[in-house]
Amino acid sequence: MAKLIVALLMAFAFTSHGIHAQAAIESIKFGTGIENNDVVGESTSFSAENDKVYCWLRVTGAQGKTIMMKWYRDDVFLSDVALEITSNNMRTYAYKTIFGNGGNYKVEIVDDGGNVIQTGAFVVSGGSVSAASATEGGLIIEALKFGSGVEKSEIVGEATTFSPTTDKVYCWVKVTGGDGKSITLKWYYNNTFMNDVLLEIKSNSMRTYAYKTIAGNQGNWRVEIVGSSGAVLQAASFIVK
Repeated sequence: MAKLIVALLMAFAFTSHGIHAQAAIESIKFGTGIENNDVVGESTSFSAENDKVYCWLRVTGAQGKTIMMKWYRDDVFLSDVALEITSNNMRTYAYKTIFGNGGNYKVEIVDDGGNVIQTGAFVVSGGSVSAASATEGGLIIEALKFGSGVEKSEIVGEATTFSPTTDKVYCWVKVTGGDGKSITLKWYYNNTFMNDVLLEIKSNSMRTYAYKTIAGNQGNWRVEIVGSSGAVLQAASFIVK
């Protein structure tokens, strides 16, 4: 009997340790800003006149890990943001610029294993009502990926986290409906603009890419895909660490 009790206690301790070792989203909130590390203007309904909507999280059990915040509008993927978790009880956030686009927005929080561990949603009223209206003259960014190279017009070494020993990170884009148009890839490092690359679109379904030499710069990188009017059509981020 004593051996059975000890075995049960050991199993409970192991299970409890496993639970605490897993990333958990204790709270997810949306608002119009962040002050003193807390969300302000909390709501799930916003006007398209708002410049940005913030997604605020309290994350436990994830020290040293990275989570992804994926944004959708009307079930169309918009962009993602990589968030590094530096403590086992941390408040963090990211924001999405609305650009006057109304619709149903969703945020997925994804762990480093690719599992969706939390979702949240909000509505933006007014402005345009369809995600497709964010495109320019029929030009649509169908996919955006990062990797360590491109072979036969496909990304290789796809990832959102790279080692500082990586020489270059490639941004691969699939564009439809853009024959004769152009897009610009704008690269940012820790929210500081680095450079941009103009890409000419020569067919109605085209895969194209550009790369950035990392030069050992660790931190948060972001690429914005900008149309000829200056509107951001798509954005995504990766981490070098």
